[in-house]
Amino acid sequence: MIRWILLLPAVYLAAVVQTSCHRLVAIGPVAPDWLTVVAVIWLLWGRGRHDFLIAGAIGLLGDAIAPGRPGFGAAALLLSGYALVQLRPFGIGSGLFSQVTLTAPIAAVVSLASLAGAWLVGDAELMPTPWLYHAGGVGLYTALAALPLWMILSWLREPLLKKSVVTP
Repeated sequence: MIRWILLLPAVYLAAVVQTSCHRLVAIGPVAPDWLTVVAVIWLLWGRGRHDFLIAGAIGLLGDAIAPGRPGFGAAALLLSGYALVQLRPFGIGSGLFSQVTLTAPIAAVVSLASLAGAWLVGDAELMPTPWLYHAGGVGLYTALAALPLWMILSWLREPLLKKSVVTP
């Protein structure tokens, strides 16, 4: 229940940071995709079979606030989320390392889908090599930027008793 209460402020904060602070944190043309981070957190911390639909809705919001035509990044996040929901029962995404490493390819896929979507509608030229470099940069930067969030969330998940016991 608390997850649903925190979803809207988290998405709003990610959208504000992504649009307002984009130029402050960008390294060249590459900046972290904060809405994808919120969607991946939603997917990995959820237990529902339909969590990927919320991730797709977050992706649609990300497409709506970005320049270009909406839908391509949302579709990529929806499909990536569906695959992640199918892999959750096997323990994928349960540890800090796997959470960070799953954030990178999902952010890269969303970035690549947005670039490919711009090409499909005629807004960009076909340039596979620069697209792959850009998508890889977005994925890596997003994963590194999300590392503190994943660390805080993993600390919150630890049992309270385990945190309070001090060993000499």
